[in-house]
Amino acid sequence: MNGCYQLALGFEALNTRPIDLVFVDLSLKDSPLTDTINRLMEISAYCPAIVVTSLDDKGTINEIIDKGADDCIPKTELNDFILERAIHYNLSRREVMDKLKASKQTLKTLLDAVPVSIIQHDEQGTILEANGCARHTFDLKKNRADANYGADLWCRLSTEQRLPFLDSHVSLSGENAENRQTIELELTNALKSFDFNSAVVPGTSESNRLFISCFNDVTERQELETALTMSVSRNELAQRLYGMGVWEWQMRTNKVFWSSEMFTMWGVEADKFSCDFDDIKKLIHPDDFDTWFNNVESSLKTG
Repeated sequence: MNGCYQLALGFEALNTRPIDLVFVDLSLKDSPLTDTINRLMEISAYCPAIVVTSLDDKGTINEIIDKGADDCIPKTELNDFILERAIHYNLSRREVMDKLKASKQTLKTLLDAVPVSIIQHDEQGTILEANGCARHTFDLKKNRADANYGADLWCRLSTEQRLPFLDSHVSLSGENAENRQTIELELTNALKSFDFNSAVVPGTSESNRLFISCFNDVTERQELETALTMSVSRNELAQRLYGMGVWEWQMRTNKVFWSSEMFTMWGVEADKFSCDFDDIKKLIHPDDFDTWFNNVESSLKTG
């Protein structure tokens, strides 16, 4: 156990060697009472800080705790039992807090690695917390004054989506309620599509509900699906114009894919034809079968 009679010497000790717990007397020679109280948060960052004071009014004790002290004991109440209990309690509490802090940091690291935007926000759309993907996607920067991002999430909704979306979101009730839909958000002069999933944070009150929302950017996927659909449409149009069809044979499953034009050319209905290779062979005229089959085998050998 070491004693320092000046605040500066106390900080010097904290910076030079590991210390498990600090007792702080507010009547230090080099520090006025208010200055010592205002620096309690700095002391508590190193280890548990227990203030021992001759001031015993409830308001002052609460202020000392609010300023960062882990505990505050009036000198009039100090005895061996109180001292032992305070030491044990505050060391155990700090150990639990350190483990919780490490667990939160691990969770934050994991969430930052997820390639989906995850945001905690209130009912008005004020963003309180965001993982790495969300900070990048929505260009978020922490508002130090309010300890949140201060961004209005809902103002990014396209005008025609805003009211219907807010109605469906605000109507969520119960801890297991979820809101799933695809929405469009305006980001840096570009309209992006997201698969959206939101749920009420368990334990939040009805008057001050918080939400966890996930935004999975599906813009590129939708663009690819649209391009594929257009390509298929153009291909089908070309087949109709030129009177030809396309077929594929999956040898592993013995299944055959026919384009829509193939069904028209062969005079069979798509919903009544199994389209496996054995059934297709039955459609070939006996006089043409050998030629057709030899062409198939030749293609298999030569590619």
